[in-house]
Amino acid sequence: MSSSFTPMDKLCWRTGNKYCCRVATQWNKNSRDTRMRQSTKNRKIYWQFCTLQFKNVGLQVGKVPIIRDINFSLFEGEILCLLGPSGSGKSTILRIAAGLTRPTEGFVYYQGKELHGINEGAAIVFQNFALFPWLTVSENVELGIRGAKSKIQRKAKAEKAIDMIGLDGYENAYPKELSGGMRQRVGFARAIAVEPELLCMDEPFSALDVLTGENLKSELLRLWQAGEIPTKSILIVTHSIEEAVGLADRIIILGKDPGHIRSLLRIPLSHPRDRKSRSFQNLIDHVYTLLSRPDATCLSESIPVVVSKKQKSTFLVSSSARLVSQESSKYPTLPSVRIGSVAGLLSFFGDERCIDLYRLGQRLQLDVDDLYPLLEAGVILNILKVTEGDVMLTDQGSRFSVASIDDKKSMVREALLQSEGARLIQQIYWLLRQTKRVHRVPEELILDTILEKYFSPSESRRQLEVAIEWGRYAELFGYDAPSGELFLDEEDPQQEE
Repeated sequence: MSSSFTPMDKLCWRTGNKYCCRVATQWNKNSRDTRMRQSTKNRKIYWQFCTLQFKNVGLQVGKVPIIRDINFSLFEGEILCLLGPSGSGKSTILRIAAGLTRPTEGFVYYQGKELHGINEGAAIVFQNFALFPWLTVSENVELGIRGAKSKIQRKAKAEKAIDMIGLDGYENAYPKELSGGMRQRVGFARAIAVEPELLCMDEPFSALDVLTGENLKSELLRLWQAGEIPTKSILIVTHSIEEAVGLADRIIILGKDPGHIRSLLRIPLSHPRDRKSRSFQNLIDHVYTLLSRPDATCLSESIPVVVSKKQKSTFLVSSSARLVSQESSKYPTLPSVRIGSVAGLLSFFGDERCIDLYRLGQRLQLDVDDLYPLLEAGVILNILKVTEGDVMLTDQGSRFSVASIDDKKSMVREALLQSEGARLIQQIYWLLRQTKRVHRVPEELILDTILEKYFSPSESRRQLEVAIEWGRYAELFGYDAPSGELFLDEEDPQQEE
């Protein structure tokens, strides 16, 4: 039987300073939709039909870049996950895709047209449910429905979405009467009721307990694979590697300072996915490895390469891949963790010197956003080394784990004065030593002259708090909260040099 649609050559051209892209095709829409509905096991991805495209997208707030040079495409029938540490711009990219935030650089295209303002074809499911407590389940779902000519039609659409998501019988209940999982189901029903072509989800399962989250994920995936929801593409923000590998067709791994795409990963597994299988575990290990390499090669892509059977062992897939040189920040971001938490992490090693990152995450029951700041801090302090998906105790780390509190402070002090990742603390320490007599400086001076040149105001405050916490532990400098001043420790051995 001949194919019902034949893709023609992709035509690209530049008009003024805007880039446009059009795919000329001959196709039969009804036939294509029928095939999609029948594909209940593995929903077909139509690589030639681009739902969403980011071209050189960046966002800058004041002088601080939030994300930079974001390039990717989201295709019909595809689930795309954004994965990365806190501060990598995952939610920012999602908000730009939905039209809630306007980029300061580059272009966003939806269905081949440049996006201006709110994306009318998108709906968002939030992490925190975002329900109106004074409205019933049905009224919350009806709230976003557009295009219905009458209240009866709106109610019918709402009831269909409520029934589809498994909340039939709760139409007249208020949010306070529902469990967390049921409230999030209302959020999904509200998004589905508007019949979006693009469904955006911002960590939709993170506020739920494990069993409830798994149940809701399975139900959503069933509806998606069966074609029971009208959505053509799904964009998910997550901090769970296992969740990303379990749901996505492709994963975009983001770096931070500023947010940028580090790599693009194709998931060549069919649904349902066996989480205990070797291929699933290998993919998780591979993602952990990519995330644990701060200087990993960055890849950007335009059209994904369809993986053949011989290429299924190749995870990194990119067309027109290019190297993106990452500008090193003058003051690398300090991870927001306490030194005591890093010391506590070492107790999970026991007699082992090397632990698989995935096993360590499971042992600690921590996701990426919680685990990686601890690892970053350990690397800065030279007590941990992360390589090829494993985390190892350094010789310094072995000594640190059995040292007295005074020796630990001394080791941390030495590491902070030498580590490239602690340049902010080194700058504060140097500034205090340069002051005459009193060796005190107001925190406003550090915020105004150092931090706010490289970070947003809120991040500047957070970085200062982390620097103070670490400086106090190492007895490099102290902080007087009433006056808001940092001061040099009077017993500092280098003070009188």
